[in-house]
Amino acid sequence: MLLEICSYCYNYQRRWAWQLSSILQQRNRPDFVISIAYVMGNGNPSMEKIFDFYEGMHGFKFKKLQYKSIDEMSQRGAIRNRQIKEATGDVLYFSDPDHIYPTKHLDDIRKYVEEHRNIKKIFTTKNKITTDAVETQDVITTCNDVLVRDAYFSALKIKRYCAHIRNTAGGCCFIADINTIKEKTGGTYSFDSRENDRHIFDQRTWSDRDFKSMMGGTCDMHLEPLIHLNHLRWNAPDYNTEQQR
Repeated sequence: MLLEICSYCYNYQRRWAWQLSSILQQRNRPDFVISIAYVMGNGNPSMEKIFDFYEGMHGFKFKKLQYKSIDEMSQRGAIRNRQIKEATGDVLYFSDPDHIYPTKHLDDIRKYVEEHRNIKKIFTTKNKITTDAVETQDVITTCNDVLVRDAYFSALKIKRYCAHIRNTAGGCCFIADINTIKEKTGGTYSFDSRENDRHIFDQRTWSDRDFKSMMGGTCDMHLEPLIHLNHLRWNAPDYNTEQQR
């Protein structure tokens, strides 16, 4: 089974490096490829520096979906429509770049999906820890910008904003078989008429609701909690793009 992690990154390079560190530190890591949408020239550290480290030194495979500007890459539903269309993986994992994975996360997903092929829905986990935004900002700007030692356990040490069980983990953890996606949605994450619903700088989206509806709901895998490296809202008065990276 080839797992394709579908994500996007704009001004979140340091948070994404934490996620990649948590992938590098996985036990019994299954075969995987990462489909990542990004704006060329954006970020500190640069995307190229991150690619060089994980691709060149650790053999990660990336599918690089390049955009010229944030306006071109601004709709998450449209990004995920493209990722489905260009997918080569057997199972797609729609993820956000600021979520850190437990050390057996990907192997647990592989086992669960393979054991529940008869379930034609979205697999997800309702367990999620959200960190305090201010302390998170302080921590990520003082750590190595590419590799974080013991990323998941380091993230667990950050002050928590909340630890909760949500109705679903939403678009940060939607996992589905590619054949089921094509069968149920025709290869679409979000309806064409709603592709423009969420700009990267806006926190509201209908695309996850679209996908969940077309797929017939979700199935909870009861995994160890994801850790969301929290951030200030884009429109917060004290938001600082450089620090948030």
